[in-house]
This record gives sequence, structure tokens and C-alpha cells, in this order.
Amino acid sequence: MVDWANNKDKIYPVKYATDLYFKFVSIHPFRDGNCRTARLLMNLALTEAGYLVVNVFPDEKSRNKYMDVLA
Repeated sequence: MVDWANNKDKIYPVKYATDLYFKFVSIHPFRDGNCRTARLLMNLALTEAGYLVVNVFPDEKSRNKYMDVLA
């Protein structure tokens, strides 16, 4: 994932941010907090590229809609 992330200049920023989220969640390195950490990484990538932060509310409906959009 680190090698892939080092080539971010070759990928459209929004695609890079969503792929970064997906790749991190797929690895699932922590017992808890993987999705929260992935969202932080995604938002870091977006803000570095000049985009706004994505805020996902903690209720189930908002999370499900967010996951549907990512899919």
C-alpha cells in the first residue's frame, strides 16, 4: 500500500482518496477503528489536493449511504 500511495501524482485526486480508503480498510490492520482511520487518510488526501473534507455522520443510515456511494 505504501508503494502504491507514493505514486499518487499519477491518479486523479478523488480516485486516489477513495482507493486509499478502500485499500486501507481491505488490509484491516487494527482491531478497532479501521474505518475511522481510513476516513482520516481519505480526508488528508482530499484536503492536500484542495478538496473539502468528507463528513460521515455516525448514524447507520448515513454510514450505509456513504458505503453505497463508495461501492
